[in-house]
Amino acid sequence: MTPQSGNWYTSRAIRKLPSVLLLAAIVSACSGYHPAPVARRGGELVVALGQDAQSLNPLVAGDVWSVRALTPLYPQLYEAGADLSVHPSLAAGLPEISKDGLTWTVTLRSARWSNGRPITAEDVVYTIKTEMDPTLDTRASFDWSPLQSVEKVDASTVRFHLSRADGAFLGNRLLAPIVPAESLATVSLQSMSSAIFSTQPPVAGGPFVLKQRSPGQSLELAPNPHYFGGKPNFDQVTMLVIGDQNALETQIAQGNVTWAPDIPAAVAAQLKGVPNVTVRSFRQLGRFALVFNARPGRPFMDSTSRTALASALNSQKIATAAGGIPIPSRTGGASSIQSAGELLIPLGDQSRAAAAAEVVREAAAVGATLTTKAVAPGEFAARLRSGDFDSALAGLGEGVDPDPQATAASWETPAADPHGQNFSGLADRQLDVLLKQDLALPPWDRAARQPVLDQISARIAADAPYVDLWAVNELDAFSGTLTGVGAVGPQLDQDLQSSFYARWSLSG
Repeated sequence: MTPQSGNWYTSRAIRKLPSVLLLAAIVSACSGYHPAPVARRGGELVVALGQDAQSLNPLVAGDVWSVRALTPLYPQLYEAGADLSVHPSLAAGLPEISKDGLTWTVTLRSARWSNGRPITAEDVVYTIKTEMDPTLDTRASFDWSPLQSVEKVDASTVRFHLSRADGAFLGNRLLAPIVPAESLATVSLQSMSSAIFSTQPPVAGGPFVLKQRSPGQSLELAPNPHYFGGKPNFDQVTMLVIGDQNALETQIAQGNVTWAPDIPAAVAAQLKGVPNVTVRSFRQLGRFALVFNARPGRPFMDSTSRTALASALNSQKIATAAGGIPIPSRTGGASSIQSAGELLIPLGDQSRAAAAAEVVREAAAVGATLTTKAVAPGEFAARLRSGDFDSALAGLGEGVDPDPQATAASWETPAADPHGQNFSGLADRQLDVLLKQDLALPPWDRAARQPVLDQISARIAADAPYVDLWAVNELDAFSGTLTGVGAVGPQLDQDLQSSFYARWSLSG
């Protein structure tokens, strides 16, 4: 989630909630992907898309429906489970990390594209270098800021050289879909979005391949005979473009749709109690926060004023106004403060406008005068990065890793790093020490990291560079015939895993 976006972004656009407690999953992390031991073969998975995919090329796609549509077509280096634990997919195992944390080596498993050609380190290097190229014609936003360079060591080995240690590099960057370098070798980066590959990719490396596409109507996918995870259970995956709420409700209720992700609340309400339909909800990874500018000369430069206002905010009321799920925060007990400033929000965002009105009311109750200022999304992002604001309602988080360095570390302050997200400009030496302690621990060992992460959370609460307020609630509808779904969580929200398209099956 970027400062200017709504509720979805990848870092490919992947977002996180640092407050989520993650269990160590070393055994599963080392095991790679394994299909369910018992599953019915055959049948069709029908997925509802709220909009037609703009692109089926991960180098180009920048909207949620495009990513949902392309996910079954591409292999990923690593994948995230429902508990946000990261495990190998195309990678043969966990990364080998140098002692200084600057060199990461990833070995690939033996795998092939749908045309039978090997998936190699060259494909990985091409994908990442292309995403890093500023001349790429794309609708997506990629953040490889910690990466200095990437190289092919041999056909099955990729080496990443970081400019600084980044414990979140695994969870935040390496959940990456990989494209076939050979298929795109003749495509100019400046015309990538208009390339035939972007609308009709002939080669795939995920569990399915594109069989047929009817623009604005549907996509038909067939099993990839060379998929490294084994033959998918379904004989076909069909993605139907259903933008009309009434039509969507009818299709789900009649059993014509097997899975409908991110359905409107009105449709979910109508489906309650409908036989053979299950509606599940969960909190999306990204969250919205009141971000303070802690730089000298600003109204909230002093932590006392920040913590006082943070304590006065009622996240339940603010979340209700925004139509989201409240993130628990400190409430009550605030002393009166005398402070005035501007509360920045992006123009046209009704949720944030409603939340801002509630924040302004609650701030006034403790003597703080805030004036809401709505600016164009581009200006909103620019002002956050330049530090030209007093406070703002911004989307925070950038991956499945719980380390909040991007929003709190001094080395992530945008003035020093154009890709940084510490918009507050906070420079807390004690917090930086704790963040570096986390960097020294294995990124996949959440149990070992948790005590340090708890100290980091406490320090952030004490300084209050930002206060989390609400997250977006996602509603998904599932047919009772679908099995193998398991825990419903962020991997469905962001479609982080292509392998579940191979793992799911129909009952009976």
